[in-house]
Amino acid sequence: MAMFKWGKFFKRQQTTHLWRMLHSLRQHSPEFWLKQAVCLTMPFAQTIPLQSSGLPKAMQQFIAAYEPRTVKNGIFIHQQQVLCAALQQEKHILLTSSTGSGKSLCFWAWIVHKLVTDSKATALVCFPTQALLWGQTVRLQEISSDCVVSESGLAYSGRLIIDGAAIDWSVWKGSGKVDSAMAAHEKSRAFQQARLRIATIDKVHYSLLRRDIRFAARLQGVVLDEAHQYQGLFGAQVAYLLKRIGVFKNVLGQKMPQMFLASATLPAAKNFAAMLLSVSPDEIVQQTDAIHQKVELINWDEAEERLAHPPQAALCRLVLFYDKQLGRPALDSLLMKKFFCCHKAVYFSPSKYSSRLLKQRLAQAGGHAVIYDADLPLPERRKLEKAFRLSENVPVTIIATNALELGVDIEGLDICLIPSLPDQQAAFLQQIGRVGRRQDKPGLVIVSLSTSLYDEQKRQDVTELFTVSSGQKFFLPIHLEWVKLKSMAALYKELRQAQKEFSAITTIACQQALQIYYGENPSSSEIKQRLTSLCGFLDFTQPFWPYWGFRGSVDQDKVPLVCVSTHEGIALLDRSALMRDAHLGATYLDHQNNYWRVIAYRNEAGTVLAIQSGRGIQVDQIKRIDAVPAKRAVLTRGICHSQVQLLKILCPPYWVPSTLVYGQWRLRQSVVAYRKVRLPHRQVTIEQLPRREILWQDRVTLGWMWKIPFLLTSQEDLCLREMTSLFQTALTEFLASAAGVSVHDLTVGFSAHNKTFEVMDLEQGGNGVAAYLLDKGMVLALQKCLKLLNEFRGSVALKSNLVGAMHEIADIDQACLIVQRIVESWSCF
Repeated sequence: MAMFKWGKFFKRQQTTHLWRMLHSLRQHSPEFWLKQAVCLTMPFAQTIPLQSSGLPKAMQQFIAAYEPRTVKNGIFIHQQQVLCAALQQEKHILLTSSTGSGKSLCFWAWIVHKLVTDSKATALVCFPTQALLWGQTVRLQEISSDCVVSESGLAYSGRLIIDGAAIDWSVWKGSGKVDSAMAAHEKSRAFQQARLRIATIDKVHYSLLRRDIRFAARLQGVVLDEAHQYQGLFGAQVAYLLKRIGVFKNVLGQKMPQMFLASATLPAAKNFAAMLLSVSPDEIVQQTDAIHQKVELINWDEAEERLAHPPQAALCRLVLFYDKQLGRPALDSLLMKKFFCCHKAVYFSPSKYSSRLLKQRLAQAGGHAVIYDADLPLPERRKLEKAFRLSENVPVTIIATNALELGVDIEGLDICLIPSLPDQQAAFLQQIGRVGRRQDKPGLVIVSLSTSLYDEQKRQDVTELFTVSSGQKFFLPIHLEWVKLKSMAALYKELRQAQKEFSAITTIACQQALQIYYGENPSSSEIKQRLTSLCGFLDFTQPFWPYWGFRGSVDQDKVPLVCVSTHEGIALLDRSALMRDAHLGATYLDHQNNYWRVIAYRNEAGTVLAIQSGRGIQVDQIKRIDAVPAKRAVLTRGICHSQVQLLKILCPPYWVPSTLVYGQWRLRQSVVAYRKVRLPHRQVTIEQLPRREILWQDRVTLGWMWKIPFLLTSQEDLCLREMTSLFQTALTEFLASAAGVSVHDLTVGFSAHNKTFEVMDLEQGGNGVAAYLLDKGMVLALQKCLKLLNEFRGSVALKSNLVGAMHEIADIDQACLIVQRIVESWSCF
């Protein structure tokens, strides 16, 4: 792998013990750190010899092949218990155990046993990301024969021989877009005869009941790994996908396939699983590892001691908190220190843009790092993942986005740096779980806490960051009618196809099954009428309209950035980010620190898009972006402008105040200018785009606008205008957190001039976030704001943050009181 230079730069370094590094940090800048650290200790679970486990021969044989250490060391008690429970009863299985506790071994052993004991059965092992899928496929590839391997070295299919039985397996990936490699593989004999499919959940949604009903008819087991990922609108879509499978099996006179859910970070796990599977909690068997993580507040002396002498028979992680006050260097400045070159560290960057700038600064300082994010072309990502697995003892700094949180195994990581807290606790726990995965190798986590309202709340008791409370709930809006109706529309298409394949399926059986799983059985025309009244215009002429918006996110569509001369892929850009990163003339910095200039766009036919006079270019038409090497070290960032227009007032799904308008809106976003940053001195200029080169995008979406129902004095009005940016940013974070979604899945507007709030879904047609927030989310978010403002009104840190965001304000306390009035105005409804 020519792209790696790890050996040349790092192998000459001498290893520095983590406790010595901790001591150096303390001596150099003690005022930059919270006085207390957190020690996370996870004792090892008890084991039982594999031969004495009482598990069937096929299970034992697979376990020994999948994890050879179990032959000598045995399996964990909770592994033996969950597998025995799965064998003894037909209930659905829920395994909630800690990171590194062997969940994957359990679900693989369970699914393989099902296929060994029933030679006609089929099974699905579903993952929320391709990174997870490929990580598990590599494990199967190592113990399989007859593998069909791609150019990148990854197996698309193979054969397991367990207890004399052959189990053919295949990868099954995709997200509704054309995947030429997968399409070619689906025509192969290896794919057709595979009874076990390792799938992305998206592929199951788009293809199982539409194109593979013969496979679905024999489906006996389904695994949902990382079940906590199935929350929010995405989770609701998955719940209705499982309902569609249930209806299909019902009309065939069969039972719902047995489900196996696995997760390490799932609050109120059994209730959540029951909602996702649409069953009673009594139909679920839950197994935990019976080992609870110990969370301790300790001082720095104790932290050094724990790193120098980690506890025996336990995993250990030390978490330090960097107190990021105004004027202090950012957390990434630590990567410039020499002792970091001696360790294997991961830095979770808040954005791809900052990742590339950080890599460049490291290079200028004589360091080296590799970037891992979703912009990397897929072959490059697969090569990096393979290198991570094979380079256990090679020091390296990995600059990653949240693409690395799930499914990418990196052996031997020492340090994890988190410059900003993720929106969701599950994401944070996944990030810190990258280190400290071995008994003899404690991990060091460094978390930066800013003076934002959200971080101020966490600062009061940092131990709450590590506790998954049984009182917490995930956002799973299966009550949203439009989600239900789209699911039924997809199911009607699938049942019509099934009736052609299975003559035993009757219309009466379909109606009865719909009544069982959906509580009603409206006609196709009635579904369209109800959807139109709920969502406004939908394009029913498109054959796959019921399947759109499965993820409920605007970042699922990727556009390739391609070198004009070589036709090689440079990056895969989120369509939602094109206006920011890829306007005409934009400069893009890739993961190898090469500069590229955007020169043209192409449509689906490969034709260069002609620029329409006076109208600019519509983002949705762009299917490929052409680029050439740029000569100057310049970065650009598009400046977007948003406008909303009410198209249709709709009946809100919940009661709302009279000053609030819920409906269908046209959301137009356009880039009319850009910031040009000249490196290395970072000279910034603003340049306007010619009107004919303006990038624009229209979305017809759902949302609401609320008029603040009280009058302000002139002084209060001035304060409100000055704090617009701060309040809008803080409210966006709290609303996204309350809804269990990313801040990129909704847009929050706050106009001090018009005294209005607006909350819009960013998904075309709407994704239900704004509607959910009308019910409970807005109250939860505003209550958090009110609580924090009351707690920190006298806080020096908060006032510093307010001044930093709003420049000079005569009376910050007055600004806080205005916010309190806004909060109380909503809360009284």
